Amino acid sequence: MKHIVRILSFFAKEINSVRRQPLLLGGLILGPFLILSMFGVGYTGERPTLRTALVVPPGQKDSELVQNLRENMGATFQVSDEHIYEDQAPAMTALRQNQVDIVEVFPPDMTDVYTTGKQINIDITYNEIDPLLRDWIEYLSYTQINELNKELLRIFVGQTQERVGTLKEYLNQSREQLQSVRNRIDSGDREQARATVQQLREGTTLQLLALAMVPDVSSENSDSASNLQRIKQLLDDVDRDLAEGGALDQQEQRLSEIDQQLAAMQAVADRVRTLDPLVIVSPLRSKTHNIVPISSFSNNPGIAYVQFYTPAVVALLLQHMMVTLAALSLIRERMLGTLEMFRVAPISAEQVLTGKYLGYTLFGLLIMLALMPLLVFGLGIPFPLNQLGNFIVIVLLLTTASLGWGFVISALVRSDSQAVQFSMLLLLMSVFFSGFFIPLKSFIPSIRTFAKILPVTHGLQSLQQLLLLNQAPTTATYLWLLGIALVSFVLSWYMFRRQFQRR
Repeated sequence: MKHIVRILSFFAKEINSVRRQPLLLGGLILGPFLILSMFGVGYTGERPTLRTALVVPPGQKDSELVQNLRENMGATFQVSDEHIYEDQAPAMTALRQNQVDIVEVFPPDMTDVYTTGKQINIDITYNEIDPLLRDWIEYLSYTQINELNKELLRIFVGQTQERVGTLKEYLNQSREQLQSVRNRIDSGDREQARATVQQLREGTTLQLLALAMVPDVSSENSDSASNLQRIKQLLDDVDRDLAEGGALDQQEQRLSEIDQQLAAMQAVADRVRTLDPLVIVSPLRSKTHNIVPISSFSNNPGIAYVQFYTPAVVALLLQHMMVTLAALSLIRERMLGTLEMFRVAPISAEQVLTGKYLGYTLFGLLIMLALMPLLVFGLGIPFPLNQLGNFIVIVLLLTTASLGWGFVISALVRSDSQAVQFSMLLLLMSVFFSGFFIPLKSFIPSIRTFAKILPVTHGLQSLQQLLLLNQAPTTATYLWLLGIALVSFVLSWYMFRRQFQRR
Protein backbone atom coordinates (compact mmCIF):
# COMPACT_ATOMS: atom_id res chain seq x y z
CA MET A 1 0.00 0.00 0.00
CA LYS A 2 2.93 2.37 0.65
CA HIS A 3 4.08 2.05 -2.94
CA ILE A 4 0.57 2.69 -4.22
CA VAL A 5 0.15 5.75 -1.99
CA ARG A 6 3.49 7.21 -3.11
CA ILE A 7 2.66 6.62 -6.77
CA LEU A 8 -0.75 8.20 -6.34
CA SER A 9 0.73 11.15 -4.46
CA PHE A 10 3.14 11.95 -7.29
CA PHE A 11 0.32 11.39 -9.75
CA ALA A 12 -1.88 13.89 -7.87
CA LYS A 13 1.03 16.32 -7.61
CA GLU A 14 1.56 16.37 -11.35
CA ILE A 15 -2.17 16.65 -12.04
CA ASN A 16 -2.49 19.56 -9.61
CA SER A 17 0.63 21.19 -11.03
CA VAL A 18 -0.93 21.24 -14.48
CA ARG A 19 -4.33 22.23 -13.12
CA ARG A 20 -2.86 25.23 -11.34
CA GLN A 21 -1.38 26.48 -14.65
CA PRO A 22 -4.39 27.46 -16.79
CA LEU A 23 -2.13 29.15 -19.33
CA LEU A 24 -0.22 25.92 -19.92
CA LEU A 25 -3.44 23.91 -20.04
CA GLY A 26 -4.96 26.37 -22.51
CA GLY A 27 -1.84 26.27 -24.62
CA LEU A 28 -1.84 22.47 -24.71
CA ILE A 29 -5.48 22.25 -25.75
CA LEU A 30 -6.43 25.48 -27.51
CA GLY A 31 -3.07 26.24 -29.12
CA PRO A 32 -2.91 23.30 -31.56
CA PHE A 33 -6.65 23.53 -32.14
CA LEU A 34 -6.46 27.21 -33.11
CA ILE A 35 -3.48 26.63 -35.39
CA LEU A 36 -5.13 23.72 -37.16
CA SER A 37 -8.37 25.71 -37.43
CA MET A 38 -6.54 28.62 -39.04
CA PHE A 39 -4.84 26.20 -41.40
CA GLY A 40 -8.12 24.54 -42.36
CA VAL A 41 -9.86 27.88 -42.96
CA GLY A 42 -6.97 29.61 -44.65
CA TYR A 43 -5.62 26.89 -46.94
CA THR A 44 -7.20 27.15 -50.38
CA GLY A 45 -5.83 23.97 -51.93
CA GLU A 46 -2.60 22.47 -53.19
CA ARG A 47 -3.11 23.31 -56.85
CA PRO A 48 -1.94 26.89 -57.46
CA THR A 49 -3.79 29.53 -59.43
CA LEU A 50 -1.60 30.88 -62.22
CA ARG A 51 -1.97 34.42 -63.52
CA THR A 52 -1.50 33.89 -67.24
CA ALA A 53 -0.53 36.25 -70.06
CA LEU A 54 -1.34 35.26 -73.65
CA VAL A 55 0.59 36.36 -76.71
CA VAL A 56 -1.57 35.85 -79.81
CA PRO A 57 -0.90 36.54 -83.51
CA PRO A 58 -1.52 40.14 -84.66
CA GLY A 59 -5.18 40.81 -85.31
CA GLN A 60 -6.31 37.66 -83.45
CA LYS A 61 -6.82 39.19 -79.98
CA ASP A 62 -10.62 39.23 -80.27
CA SER A 63 -10.98 36.32 -82.67
CA GLU A 64 -13.39 33.49 -81.94
CA LEU A 65 -10.61 30.91 -81.98
CA VAL A 66 -8.57 32.72 -79.29
CA GLN A 67 -11.66 33.19 -77.13
CA ASN A 68 -12.52 29.49 -77.45
CA LEU A 69 -8.99 28.48 -76.49
CA ARG A 70 -9.06 30.90 -73.56
CA GLU A 71 -12.28 29.37 -72.26
CA ASN A 72 -10.83 25.85 -72.50
CA MET A 73 -7.59 26.59 -70.61
CA GLY A 74 -9.14 25.60 -67.28
CA ALA A 75 -9.81 27.41 -64.01
CA THR A 76 -6.18 27.18 -62.92
CA PHE A 77 -5.06 29.60 -65.64
CA GLN A 78 -6.56 33.03 -65.02
CA VAL A 79 -6.35 35.30 -68.06
CA SER A 80 -7.49 38.91 -67.77
CA ASP A 81 -8.21 41.11 -70.79
CA GLU A 82 -5.28 43.38 -69.94
CA HIS A 83 -2.84 40.47 -70.17
CA ILE A 84 -3.66 39.42 -73.75
CA TYR A 85 -0.90 40.79 -75.98
CA GLU A 86 -0.02 40.73 -79.66
CA ASP A 87 3.67 41.31 -78.87
CA GLN A 88 5.86 39.15 -76.63
CA ALA A 89 8.00 41.96 -75.15
CA PRO A 90 5.36 43.56 -72.85
CA ALA A 91 4.25 40.10 -71.72
CA MET A 92 7.80 39.23 -70.63
CA THR A 93 8.03 42.58 -68.83
CA ALA A 94 4.86 41.73 -66.91
CA LEU A 95 6.39 38.34 -65.99
CA ARG A 96 9.61 39.88 -64.66
CA GLN A 97 7.62 42.46 -62.67
CA ASN A 98 5.59 39.63 -61.06
CA GLN A 99 2.35 40.87 -62.61
CA VAL A 100 1.76 37.40 -64.10
CA ASP A 101 3.04 33.91 -63.28
CA ILE A 102 3.42 32.48 -66.80
CA VAL A 103 3.47 33.70 -70.41
CA GLU A 104 2.05 31.57 -73.23
CA VAL A 105 2.90 32.38 -76.83
CA PHE A 106 0.55 31.13 -79.56
CA PRO A 107 2.33 31.01 -82.96
CA PRO A 108 0.76 32.52 -86.11
CA ASP A 109 0.50 29.11 -87.81
CA MET A 110 -1.34 27.40 -84.95
CA THR A 111 -4.43 27.07 -87.16
CA ASP A 112 -2.45 25.11 -89.77
CA VAL A 113 -1.56 22.24 -87.48
CA TYR A 114 -3.47 19.63 -89.50
CA THR A 115 -2.00 20.59 -92.85
CA THR A 116 1.68 21.17 -92.05
CA GLY A 117 2.11 17.61 -90.75
CA LYS A 118 4.21 18.89 -87.83
CA GLN A 119 3.55 19.66 -84.19
CA ILE A 120 3.63 23.34 -83.27
CA ASN A 121 5.16 24.56 -80.01
CA ILE A 122 3.21 26.70 -77.55
CA ASP A 123 6.04 28.44 -75.69
CA ILE A 124 5.29 28.70 -71.95
CA THR A 125 7.68 30.86 -69.92
CA TYR A 126 7.69 31.25 -66.14
CA ASN A 127 9.92 32.64 -63.39
CA GLU A 128 9.95 30.35 -60.37
CA ILE A 129 12.64 28.93 -58.05
CA ASP A 130 10.29 26.79 -55.93
CA PRO A 131 10.69 23.24 -57.35
CA LEU A 132 7.21 22.25 -56.16
CA LEU A 133 5.54 25.16 -57.98
CA ARG A 134 7.84 24.58 -60.95
CA ASP A 135 6.64 20.97 -61.24
CA TRP A 136 3.05 22.13 -60.87
CA ILE A 137 3.49 24.57 -63.75
CA GLU A 138 5.02 21.86 -65.94
CA TYR A 139 2.18 19.45 -65.14
CA LEU A 140 -0.63 21.99 -65.49
CA SER A 141 0.84 23.19 -68.79
CA TYR A 142 0.74 19.61 -70.06
CA THR A 143 -2.92 19.18 -69.05
CA GLN A 144 -3.80 22.57 -70.52
CA ILE A 145 -2.29 21.67 -73.89
CA ASN A 146 -4.32 18.46 -73.87
CA GLU A 147 -7.49 20.48 -73.41
CA LEU A 148 -6.50 22.88 -76.19
CA ASN A 149 -5.75 19.93 -78.46
CA LYS A 150 -9.23 18.57 -77.80
CA GLU A 151 -10.81 21.91 -78.65
CA LEU A 152 -8.82 22.30 -81.87
CA LEU A 153 -9.62 18.71 -82.78
CA ARG A 154 -13.32 19.32 -82.14
CA ILE A 155 -13.30 22.42 -84.36
CA PHE A 156 -11.33 20.73 -87.11
CA VAL A 157 -13.36 17.53 -87.11
CA GLY A 158 -16.61 19.50 -87.24
CA GLN A 159 -15.45 21.52 -90.25
CA THR A 160 -13.92 18.49 -91.95
CA GLN A 161 -17.03 16.39 -91.51
CA GLU A 162 -19.12 19.05 -93.21
CA ARG A 163 -16.69 19.49 -96.08
CA VAL A 164 -15.78 15.85 -96.56
CA GLY A 165 -19.40 14.74 -96.33
CA THR A 166 -20.57 17.02 -99.15
CA LEU A 167 -17.41 16.58 -101.20
CA LYS A 168 -17.55 12.79 -100.99
CA GLU A 169 -21.16 12.80 -102.08
CA TYR A 170 -20.30 15.17 -104.90
CA LEU A 171 -17.40 13.00 -106.10
CA ASN A 172 -19.53 9.85 -106.17
CA GLN A 173 -22.39 11.52 -107.98
CA SER A 174 -20.04 13.31 -110.36
CA ARG A 175 -18.39 10.09 -111.47
CA GLU A 176 -21.75 8.48 -112.10
CA GLN A 177 -23.06 11.51 -113.97
CA LEU A 178 -19.81 11.81 -115.94
CA GLN A 179 -20.20 8.23 -117.16
CA SER A 180 -23.84 8.99 -117.99
CA VAL A 181 -22.77 11.97 -120.13
CA ARG A 182 -20.32 9.79 -122.06
CA ASN A 183 -22.95 7.13 -122.67
CA ARG A 184 -25.52 9.62 -123.92
CA ILE A 185 -22.99 11.39 -126.13
CA ASP A 186 -22.05 8.04 -127.64
CA SER A 187 -25.72 7.24 -128.24
CA GLY A 188 -26.30 10.70 -129.76
CA ASP A 189 -28.69 11.90 -127.03
CA ARG A 190 -27.27 15.40 -126.73
CA GLU A 191 -30.21 16.89 -124.82
CA GLN A 192 -30.03 14.35 -122.00
CA ALA A 193 -26.24 14.65 -121.93
CA ARG A 194 -26.59 18.43 -121.67
CA ALA A 195 -29.11 18.11 -118.82
CA THR A 196 -26.69 15.88 -116.92
CA VAL A 197 -23.86 18.35 -117.53
CA GLN A 198 -26.01 21.14 -116.11
CA GLN A 199 -26.60 19.05 -112.97
CA LEU A 200 -22.85 18.63 -112.65
CA ARG A 201 -22.42 22.39 -113.03
CA GLU A 202 -24.92 23.09 -110.27
CA GLY A 203 -23.19 20.60 -107.95
CA THR A 204 -19.82 22.19 -108.66
CA THR A 205 -21.20 25.63 -107.86
CA LEU A 206 -22.55 24.37 -104.54
CA GLN A 207 -19.16 22.86 -103.67
CA LEU A 208 -17.43 26.15 -104.46
CA LEU A 209 -19.85 28.00 -102.19
CA ALA A 210 -19.25 25.47 -99.39
CA LEU A 211 -15.49 25.85 -99.66
CA ALA A 212 -15.82 29.64 -99.73
CA MET A 213 -17.78 29.61 -96.45
CA VAL A 214 -15.10 27.52 -94.69
CA PRO A 215 -12.10 29.56 -93.38
CA ASP A 216 -9.17 29.27 -95.78
CA VAL A 217 -6.70 27.74 -93.35
CA SER A 218 -4.72 25.46 -95.68
CA SER A 219 -3.22 25.10 -99.10
CA GLU A 220 -5.28 21.94 -99.54
CA ASN A 221 -8.45 24.00 -99.37
CA SER A 222 -7.11 26.33 -102.06
CA ASP A 223 -6.15 23.38 -104.31
CA SER A 224 -9.63 21.90 -103.97
CA ALA A 225 -11.21 25.23 -104.84
CA SER A 226 -8.95 25.55 -107.94
CA ASN A 227 -9.85 22.05 -109.06
CA LEU A 228 -13.56 22.79 -108.69
CA GLN A 229 -13.17 26.02 -110.63
CA ARG A 230 -11.46 24.17 -113.46
CA ILE A 231 -14.16 21.46 -113.45
CA LYS A 232 -16.87 24.14 -113.61
CA GLN A 233 -15.14 25.81 -116.56
CA LEU A 234 -14.80 22.52 -118.44
CA LEU A 235 -18.47 21.70 -117.82
CA ASP A 236 -19.43 25.12 -119.20
CA ASP A 237 -17.41 24.36 -122.33
CA VAL A 238 -19.01 20.91 -122.71
CA ASP A 239 -22.50 22.38 -122.29
CA ARG A 240 -21.78 25.06 -124.87
CA ASP A 241 -20.40 22.55 -127.36
CA LEU A 242 -23.40 20.26 -126.86
CA ALA A 243 -25.74 23.20 -127.48
CA GLU A 244 -23.79 24.26 -130.60
CA GLY A 245 -23.18 20.73 -131.88
CA GLY A 246 -19.41 20.65 -131.39
CA ALA A 247 -17.09 17.76 -132.21
CA LEU A 248 -17.43 14.64 -130.05
CA ASP A 249 -13.67 14.09 -129.77
CA GLN A 250 -13.20 17.55 -128.25
CA GLN A 251 -15.95 16.86 -125.70
CA GLU A 252 -14.37 13.54 -124.80
CA GLN A 253 -11.09 15.36 -124.23
CA ARG A 254 -12.78 17.75 -121.81
CA LEU A 255 -14.56 14.89 -120.03
CA SER A 256 -11.19 13.15 -119.61
CA GLU A 257 -9.74 16.30 -118.10
CA ILE A 258 -12.69 16.52 -115.69
CA ASP A 259 -11.99 12.95 -114.68
CA GLN A 260 -8.36 13.89 -114.04
CA GLN A 261 -9.43 16.80 -111.86
CA LEU A 262 -11.69 14.52 -109.85
CA ALA A 263 -8.78 12.08 -109.47
CA ALA A 264 -6.58 14.96 -108.20
CA MET A 265 -9.19 15.79 -105.58
CA GLN A 266 -9.26 12.14 -104.61
CA ALA A 267 -5.49 12.25 -104.13
CA VAL A 268 -5.93 15.20 -101.77
CA ALA A 269 -8.38 13.16 -99.72
CA ASP A 270 -5.93 10.25 -99.69
CA ARG A 271 -3.17 12.53 -98.33
CA VAL A 272 -5.47 13.67 -95.55
CA ARG A 273 -6.10 10.06 -94.59
CA THR A 274 -2.36 9.30 -94.44
CA LEU A 275 -1.55 12.05 -91.94
CA ASP A 276 0.31 10.96 -88.79
CA PRO A 277 -2.34 10.10 -86.12
CA LEU A 278 -0.18 11.83 -83.48
CA VAL A 279 -0.49 15.11 -85.35
CA ILE A 280 -4.26 14.74 -85.57
CA VAL A 281 -4.75 13.82 -81.90
CA SER A 282 -2.08 16.15 -80.42
CA PRO A 283 -1.26 18.91 -82.87
CA LEU A 284 0.15 21.18 -80.12
CA ARG A 285 2.79 20.49 -77.52
CA SER A 286 4.09 22.60 -74.64
CA LYS A 287 7.66 23.83 -74.49
CA THR A 288 8.40 25.46 -71.12
CA HIS A 289 11.21 27.84 -70.19
CA ASN A 290 12.35 28.82 -66.68
CA ILE A 291 14.19 32.15 -66.72
CA VAL A 292 15.71 31.54 -63.28
CA PRO A 293 19.52 31.31 -63.77
CA ILE A 294 20.30 27.66 -64.40
CA SER A 295 23.54 27.95 -62.44
CA SER A 296 21.50 28.37 -59.27
CA PHE A 297 20.64 24.67 -59.27
CA SER A 298 22.45 21.45 -59.69
CA ASN A 299 21.90 19.47 -62.87
CA ASN A 300 20.46 16.72 -60.68
CA PRO A 301 16.78 17.54 -60.07
CA GLY A 302 16.86 15.62 -56.80
CA ILE A 303 19.56 17.91 -55.43
CA ALA A 304 17.54 20.98 -56.45
CA TYR A 305 15.00 20.23 -53.73
CA VAL A 306 17.77 20.03 -51.11
CA GLN A 307 19.21 23.33 -52.30
CA PHE A 308 15.81 25.00 -52.24
CA TYR A 309 14.81 23.84 -48.75
CA THR A 310 18.18 24.15 -47.02
CA PRO A 311 18.03 27.97 -46.55
CA ALA A 312 14.48 27.57 -45.21
CA VAL A 313 15.64 24.92 -42.72
CA VAL A 314 18.51 27.16 -41.59
CA ALA A 315 16.14 30.10 -41.02
CA LEU A 316 13.64 27.90 -39.15
CA LEU A 317 16.32 26.37 -36.92
CA LEU A 318 17.85 29.75 -36.15
CA GLN A 319 14.47 31.19 -35.17
CA HIS A 320 13.55 28.18 -33.01
CA MET A 321 16.89 28.15 -31.17
CA MET A 322 16.73 31.86 -30.42
CA VAL A 323 13.07 31.73 -29.37
CA THR A 324 13.69 28.74 -27.07
CA LEU A 325 16.78 30.24 -25.45
CA ALA A 326 15.11 33.58 -24.86
CA ALA A 327 11.86 32.00 -23.65
CA LEU A 328 13.72 29.99 -21.00
CA SER A 329 16.02 32.84 -20.05
CA LEU A 330 13.81 35.13 -17.96
CA ILE A 331 11.68 32.35 -16.54
CA ARG A 332 14.84 30.62 -15.34
CA GLU A 333 15.90 33.78 -13.54
CA ARG A 334 12.61 33.89 -11.68
CA MET A 335 12.67 30.19 -10.82
CA LEU A 336 16.25 30.33 -9.51
CA GLY A 337 15.52 33.40 -7.40
CA THR A 338 18.15 35.57 -9.10
CA LEU A 339 15.46 38.06 -10.07
CA GLU A 340 15.18 38.98 -6.39
CA MET A 341 18.90 39.74 -6.36
CA PHE A 342 18.56 41.84 -9.53
CA ARG A 343 15.90 43.97 -7.85
CA VAL A 344 18.25 45.14 -5.12
CA ALA A 345 21.24 45.50 -7.46
CA PRO A 346 22.01 48.79 -9.23
CA ILE A 347 20.87 47.51 -12.64
CA SER A 348 17.75 48.12 -14.74
CA ALA A 349 15.46 45.85 -16.73
CA GLU A 350 16.65 47.22 -20.08
CA GLN A 351 20.26 46.52 -19.12
CA VAL A 352 19.42 42.93 -18.35
CA LEU A 353 17.57 42.52 -21.64
CA THR A 354 20.27 44.25 -23.67
CA GLY A 355 22.97 42.05 -22.21
CA LYS A 356 20.96 38.94 -22.97
CA TYR A 357 20.29 40.19 -26.50
CA LEU A 358 24.00 40.69 -27.11
CA GLY A 359 24.96 37.32 -25.72
CA TYR A 360 22.39 35.32 -27.65
CA THR A 361 23.04 37.30 -30.85
CA LEU A 362 26.73 36.44 -30.64
CA PHE A 363 25.75 32.82 -30.05
CA GLY A 364 23.52 32.85 -33.15
CA LEU A 365 26.28 34.33 -35.31
CA LEU A 366 28.73 31.67 -34.11
CA ILE A 367 26.23 28.97 -35.01
CA MET A 368 25.83 30.38 -38.52
CA LEU A 369 29.60 30.73 -38.88
CA ALA A 370 30.04 27.05 -38.08
CA LEU A 371 27.05 25.94 -40.16
CA MET A 372 27.69 27.72 -43.47
CA PRO A 373 30.90 25.83 -44.44
CA LEU A 374 29.00 22.57 -43.92
CA LEU A 375 26.20 23.77 -46.17
CA VAL A 376 28.49 25.12 -48.88
CA PHE A 377 30.96 22.25 -49.06
CA GLY A 378 28.72 19.45 -47.82
CA LEU A 379 25.41 20.15 -49.59
CA GLY A 380 26.70 22.29 -52.45
CA ILE A 381 24.73 25.42 -51.45
CA PRO A 382 26.08 28.40 -53.43
CA PHE A 383 27.30 31.34 -51.35
CA PRO A 384 27.83 34.52 -53.42
CA LEU A 385 30.52 36.58 -51.70
CA ASN A 386 29.11 39.81 -53.12
CA GLN A 387 26.04 39.28 -50.90
CA LEU A 388 28.07 38.78 -47.69
CA GLY A 389 26.98 42.12 -46.21
CA ASN A 390 23.30 41.50 -46.90
CA PHE A 391 23.64 37.99 -45.49
CA ILE A 392 25.08 39.26 -42.20
CA VAL A 393 22.37 41.92 -41.86
CA ILE A 394 19.58 39.41 -42.52
CA VAL A 395 21.03 36.96 -39.98
CA LEU A 396 21.31 39.74 -37.37
CA LEU A 397 17.75 40.93 -37.97
CA LEU A 398 16.36 37.38 -37.98
CA THR A 399 18.21 36.62 -34.73
CA THR A 400 17.06 39.77 -32.89
CA ALA A 401 13.46 39.41 -34.14
CA SER A 402 13.39 35.76 -32.98
CA LEU A 403 14.89 36.73 -29.61
CA GLY A 404 12.18 39.36 -29.25
CA TRP A 405 9.47 36.74 -29.69
CA GLY A 406 11.26 34.51 -27.14
CA PHE A 407 11.53 37.27 -24.51
CA VAL A 408 7.84 38.13 -24.97
CA ILE A 409 6.98 34.48 -24.30
CA SER A 410 9.33 34.42 -21.29
CA ALA A 411 7.70 37.53 -19.82
CA LEU A 412 4.22 36.04 -20.25
CA VAL A 413 4.62 32.52 -18.90
CA ARG A 414 5.16 31.38 -15.30
CA SER A 415 7.10 28.13 -15.72
CA ASP A 416 9.69 26.53 -17.96
CA SER A 417 7.15 23.98 -19.22
CA GLN A 418 4.95 26.84 -20.41
CA ALA A 419 7.94 28.45 -22.12
CA VAL A 420 8.78 25.24 -23.97
CA GLN A 421 5.14 24.71 -24.90
CA PHE A 422 4.71 28.15 -26.40
CA SER A 423 8.05 27.90 -28.20
CA MET A 424 6.84 24.70 -29.82
CA LEU A 425 3.56 26.36 -30.77
CA LEU A 426 5.49 29.14 -32.46
CA LEU A 427 7.56 26.52 -34.29
CA LEU A 428 4.36 24.78 -35.39
CA MET A 429 2.94 28.05 -36.69
CA SER A 430 6.19 28.73 -38.53
CA VAL A 431 6.10 25.36 -40.27
CA PHE A 432 2.49 25.83 -41.37
CA PHE A 433 2.33 29.51 -42.27
CA SER A 434 5.81 30.75 -43.19
CA GLY A 435 5.94 29.17 -46.67
CA PHE A 436 8.30 26.46 -45.46
CA PHE A 437 6.36 23.56 -47.00
CA ILE A 438 3.26 25.22 -48.41
CA PRO A 439 3.66 28.36 -50.57
CA LEU A 440 2.07 31.49 -49.12
CA LYS A 441 0.14 31.86 -52.39
CA SER A 442 -1.99 28.92 -51.28
CA PHE A 443 -3.48 30.87 -48.35
CA ILE A 444 -6.12 33.57 -48.21
CA PRO A 445 -4.87 37.20 -47.86
CA SER A 446 -5.64 37.48 -44.12
CA ILE A 447 -3.53 34.40 -43.33
CA ARG A 448 -0.71 35.70 -45.54
CA THR A 449 -0.77 38.93 -43.52
CA PHE A 450 -0.64 36.97 -40.27
CA ALA A 451 2.37 35.03 -41.58
CA LYS A 452 4.34 38.27 -41.91
CA ILE A 453 4.64 38.64 -38.13
CA LEU A 454 6.75 35.46 -38.05
CA PRO A 455 10.47 36.28 -38.46
CA VAL A 456 11.13 33.03 -40.34
CA THR A 457 8.70 34.08 -43.12
CA HIS A 458 11.05 36.88 -44.12
CA GLY A 459 14.19 34.98 -43.15
CA LEU A 460 13.67 31.98 -45.41
CA GLN A 461 12.66 34.12 -48.39
CA SER A 462 15.70 36.35 -47.91
CA LEU A 463 18.16 33.48 -47.56
CA GLN A 464 16.75 31.80 -50.68
CA GLN A 465 17.14 35.01 -52.64
CA LEU A 466 20.66 35.59 -51.36
CA LEU A 467 22.02 32.06 -51.71
CA LEU A 468 20.09 30.66 -54.68
CA LEU A 469 19.47 33.73 -56.85
CA ASN A 470 22.34 36.03 -55.81
CA GLN A 471 19.77 38.79 -55.27
CA ALA A 472 19.51 41.26 -52.41
CA PRO A 473 16.29 41.12 -50.36
CA THR A 474 13.74 43.85 -50.87
CA THR A 475 13.58 46.91 -48.62
CA ALA A 476 10.24 45.67 -47.28
CA THR A 477 11.94 42.55 -45.94
CA TYR A 478 14.45 44.58 -43.92
CA LEU A 479 11.68 46.83 -42.61
CA TRP A 480 9.49 43.91 -41.55
CA LEU A 481 12.31 42.18 -39.65
CA LEU A 482 13.41 45.45 -38.06
CA GLY A 483 9.81 46.23 -37.08
CA ILE A 484 9.29 42.79 -35.52
CA ALA A 485 12.56 43.16 -33.57
CA LEU A 486 11.69 46.64 -32.26
CA VAL A 487 8.07 45.88 -31.35
CA SER A 488 8.95 42.62 -29.61
CA PHE A 489 11.79 44.33 -27.71
CA VAL A 490 9.49 47.09 -26.47
CA LEU A 491 6.81 44.59 -25.41
CA SER A 492 9.24 42.31 -23.59
CA TRP A 493 10.96 45.27 -21.93
CA TYR A 494 7.64 46.72 -20.74
CA MET A 495 6.41 43.41 -19.26
CA PHE A 496 9.78 42.51 -17.74
CA ARG A 497 10.17 45.97 -16.21
CA ARG A 498 6.90 45.54 -14.34
CA GLN A 499 8.17 42.24 -12.93
CA PHE A 500 11.54 43.84 -12.19
CA GLN A 501 10.16 46.63 -10.03
CA ARG A 502 11.13 46.52 -6.35
CA ARG A 503 8.32 45.34 -4.09
